This record gives sequence, C-alpha cells and structure tokens, in this order.
Amino acid sequence: MELVTKIPDSFLIEKPLTNEQITYLVEQINRFNKLNELDISIKEIKLSEDGKVILPMGTIIHGMSGFNIGRLDSIAKSGIVTGQALGIPEDGETYYCADFHRVPKEETLEEFNKGFTYRDGRTPFGGNGIRGGNSIAFIIEPREEFSELLAYDCYREETEEGKITRSFVNERGLPIDNNDIVSSILYGVPRKSFNGIVLGDSLFLKKEVLELIIKLFPHCYIATIHGDIIYVPGDNIEVSLLKGENYGLKVQLQRTKNQYEQELQRSRDLSTKTWELSKAIHILINNDCTLEECARILLDNKLAQGSIEQVMEEINKTKKVL
Repeated sequence: MELVTKIPDSFLIEKPLTNEQITYLVEQINRFNKLNELDISIKEIKLSEDGKVILPMGTIIHGMSGFNIGRLDSIAKSGIVTGQALGIPEDGETYYCADFHRVPKEETLEEFNKGFTYRDGRTPFGGNGIRGGNSIAFIIEPREEFSELLAYDCYREETEEGKITRSFVNERGLPIDNNDIVSSILYGVPRKSFNGIVLGDSLFLKKEVLELIIKLFPHCYIATIHGDIIYVPGDNIEVSLLKGENYGLKVQLQRTKNQYEQELQRSRDLSTKTWELSKAIHILINNDCTLEECARILLDNKLAQGSIEQVMEEINKTKKVL
C-alpha cells in the first residue's frame, strides 16, 4: 500500500487545521487504508441461549436512512467516512469524523433495539419497526486489529487519542451527558471492520434488497432489529433469501393485523361517542330543553362539534330515531 503524504485534494476543508492536526489526520487516513487491505478473518457471532445476536461492550453502530444504492456501493468499496472526505459539508459538530452510536454494555441486539431512544428514522432501531423501516445499520465490534484506529474517538476524553480527536471538533456543540452511548471516529472506519448489518423491517419485504446487501457485504451477518439471524457468511444465499422473505411476510401480516385492530378501535370509539350523544340528547329533551338550549349544552360540554345550527340539525335527526 502506498502511503498518502497529504490530505487528498478532494477532501473538503471546512475548519482550518494546524500542521499538527494535518499530520494526525494523514496518519489516520493511512491506518484506514492499510486496514482495508488486510486479510481479516470473519469474527464469530456471539448468540444468546435463544439465538439472539449479542453485541459486545464498545460495539459501534452507524445508521443509514433510506435505501441508496450509490451510497451502499461507496460504503462497500471503502467504508464509512466523514462527509468531508466525500466533499459533503459537516452538518453537526464533529468535523473530520464519522458518527456512531455506541453500546455501553454487553447486551443482545433485541435489548439494544428496545432501549434505543434516537427514534428519528436514521437507523432501524426503536419504535414499532415502521419508523426507520427502510434504514440500515452497520455493526462494528471491537477487535485488536482496529483498536488503534478506533481509539481516535472524540468522546473518549480520558485517552490521549480522544483528546487529539477532540481538537478537530466543535467541543461546545458536543453533548455534556451520555458520552458512553456515542462515538465519533477521526476520518472513519474501513469496510473490513464491519461485522454485521441490521436491516429495517420494510426492507425484508423486498427480496432483491436482501440479495444485493449479501452480494455487497458477503463477510457480514445480516439480522433483524430483534436480533434474529437471516444470513451468516458462508450460508446458502437462496436459503437466506427464503428466511428474509418469511420474516417480511410476518412483518406484513403483523402490520395488517395492527391496522385492522386500530380501525376496529376507532369504530368502537365512534359508536360509543354516538351512543353517548344520543343518550345526552334524550335526557335533555325529556327535561323540556328547547332545541337551541339543547344544542348549546352539548357544545359547552364538548359533546358535539360545529356551529349551533349544525348541532340543532343533528339533534333533530337524533330525535327521529329515539
């Protein structure tokens, strides 16, 4: 591998760098490139007793919102890098770094999903599987080969590498608390560091998407947000596609069931409201309230909506069936 001696010309420089920072960044780019050329063995997947993927403490996760073939192809060829390396301006505080979620303690993928709080659709995690259903997450577990590169994390304030990385970013914009659940790696992480990929539920409804992901990232396991394995490197691809299709059908059936139950509940609520309105009208009429008095009482107590004329008309209709 030929070492780079300067920051590439295509790199977008937004925040001025000192000569020392340029040296650190060039060294990190060389680490990144070197690791992408290593022949690294596939790491064994750790599973719980019920077959769920276990995430080791210190695992970092990068989400990709939406299914974008061009971006996926770029990640498959190189890795996850700071937007500035692609000529894209930084939209946050972590200049010259790539951002990740971090797993602060060993837990299953299912537990991580349930406890995930950033429900912004940028990852498949959190919620009911619909928001973020078209998102993808890349799993990078800690391992010796990548320890030096991953040490350049601006949220690891207690290390020398962390302090160096922190000098690149806008410190005032970083969160004060919960540093244990975020990471931001100087320059980024190479493709060879990926252990697994989690697909959003909606992507399993499209067989061609799963097939493409397997072809682009054959060294990665593929799992659901619940930690169920769909593909393991070396598996028969057709069998994995069938697993994915079956999971997608379950997702579709569950969504249809949920939609039906919601519609049924709305219908019940409407029936209850209609019954309560009819009962109120019956009581008021039996107490010799005029049509206008009845309408005003219903409006004042939020038992009806609309103008007083509309409510009076509704009362007249109800009187005919009482």
